[in-house]
Amino acid sequence: MVKTKLIFIPAPWRSGTHLIQSLKNLPGVKFVFEPWDIGDSISKYYRKKLEIKDVLDTIKKYIDKDKITIIQEKRLGFFIKELIINFPECKIIHYERNKEDWVHSFMNRDIQKEPKGKEESLLHYPFMKDEKNAKDFFNQPKEIWLGKAWEEFQKQSRKIKSKRIIKIKYEDIVLKPEEISKEISNFIGIEFNKNVFGKPHRNSINRSKKNENK
Repeated sequence: MVKTKLIFIPAPWRSGTHLIQSLKNLPGVKFVFEPWDIGDSISKYYRKKLEIKDVLDTIKKYIDKDKITIIQEKRLGFFIKELIINFPECKIIHYERNKEDWVHSFMNRDIQKEPKGKEESLLHYPFMKDEKNAKDFFNQPKEIWLGKAWEEFQKQSRKIKSKRIIKIKYEDIVLKPEEISKEISNFIGIEFNKNVFGKPHRNSINRSKKNENK
């Protein structure tokens, strides 16, 4: 079995990524969680404030050649094509949550008021062209702009077809943890460990079962 030495996990917040972060406990793994400078450089690249080399150099500084490096960052989802081209050894675990559940998880949370540099707002994302665009976006009903944001997060990954990308649904991890754990283990070339994933919340299990029966 050939181990993959570089793994990217592009996943927007509140997608249940806590279930996959147990990968950091595997021996020989360096798990990089939400490095702000990588996400910020991707946003600036899309706004033509940085060159692609600047983004790649920012990513490279986190790579440990002696370990399996796993980098989880939301805005990597807007940079998948570039990752495939410029890191030919990498693999990508694309993480997706049901749109309705994702929107529901945000309805009692005002991300527009979250402080910059900590939990960043949508203003920092490539699909926000400028402040006016962001203002118009947020003037829509919350459930509408959240749904549109979800679509933007999924757009690029759906266009790209590659054997180096595995698409994992949050609901599948919740309902079939061992099966999905084996699938990911085989994909990245590590020995199967049934404890790779954390335990889902009871509400997540109930909502996942409800969606599965629709």
